[in-house]
Order: sequence, then C-alpha cells, then structure tokens
Amino acid sequence: MTFRPLVSYAGRLLGFEHESAEDHIALHHARGRLYEAPLIDHMRTLPEIRGRWMLDIGAHVGNHAAAMLAGGEVAGVIACEPTERYHALCAVLRSIDPLGSRWNAMRVAVGDGEVVELVPPPPGNSGMARVRVAEAGVVTMRVDEMARELDVGLVKIDVEGHERYVILGALATLRRCRPVVVVEGARDMLDALLEALGYAWDSTWCATPTHVYRVTA
Repeated sequence: MTFRPLVSYAGRLLGFEHESAEDHIALHHARGRLYEAPLIDHMRTLPEIRGRWMLDIGAHVGNHAAAMLAGGEVAGVIACEPTERYHALCAVLRSIDPLGSRWNAMRVAVGDGEVVELVPPPPGNSGMARVRVAEAGVVTMRVDEMARELDVGLVKIDVEGHERYVILGALATLRRCRPVVVVEGARDMLDALLEALGYAWDSTWCATPTHVYRVTA
C-alpha cells in the first residue's frame, strides 16, 4: 500500500508518495518535515537561483524539487529519476503545478553518455538506489542535452557515486550559466572537477555530506 504523508512548506501542502512508511525519507515526511530541510532553506536564499531553472539530478520522490518549486524562487524545475520513484516525483510536482508549466520530470539516468545499469537500494532506504557503468543497459543523458535552451541557476546532484559522470556531462551548462552546484559526494574529487571550472566550495550540509559550490568571480 502506498504511504502518502503531507508536509507543509512555503504555504503549500506537499503530498509525497512512498512505497513504505518505514523508508528512510518517508520517516521524515511522516513527521511533517522535509528531508534535508536546512539545506533546502539555504538554497532558497542564494541570489543566483532567482528567476532561473533548477535541475534536480537524482530527484527520488521529489523532496527537494517540490520544495524549491513551492518556494517560488526558481523559474521552474527539471527533475530526473531513473527508478520507479519517478511516478511519485510526477505526482508531487503535479500537485503544485497541475498544468506542468513550471516543471518537467524525466525518467532518465544522467551522466556523460556512458552505458549504465540500475543497482537496487538496500532495504529501508530507497534513496540509495544508484546506477553503475556496465557493458549493457541504458545510455545516460547529459545535462547539456536537457538544458540546452534553459537559463539554469541551480544544479542539485544526488546520484550515489555517479556524480563525476554527471558533472562531465554538464560542462557546457556550467560554463554558460554558472549555476550554483549542490552535490553529494567526495569533496576532494568534486573540488578538483569544479575548481577547474571557476567554482569554489561554499559550505557543507547534511549527514551524508552535500556540498555547495559557487562561482568565485
């Protein structure tokens, strides 16, 4: 049975869908709280995002995408999720904007055009589903393909170890738009990739370290 908790945020009731009430993120929603709420509140204060698009890569059930869409600072959201959670993602975004004028959800794995396979998550934490490079599977889509005509102000990446590929597939977008990058992963690798593009580490949030990078000049 689908578990459907409601979370009040930014003057809206966000209706999330989970396969289990015991899932890690569902437990936060059951208490009426967003997952990683302090990070989301921080993202909403950043001037670079205002009136521009957010890309949510690894959107899961839409926790971050829905909050940012409801907050109203971003022009809209493109949210990508390759697993069955895509359907829950669509449902919560549709509840905020029924006509879909400010969002698009895509059931795709994002990277740099490599072939990947889906790896199931451990029990109790569907947010840890991931992809890995494989000889057979699906070809990942590049951020540069999906964002070619968008003014992107925020890129959030939560892909359980695949972040290097996502960034490599987003180089043109990062150079063109200079968005804030919010990414979970190993900071030494991320520093090396993003500093070469003119970014600097800004802050770190969450129990699973998630880093904010902004353009230095």
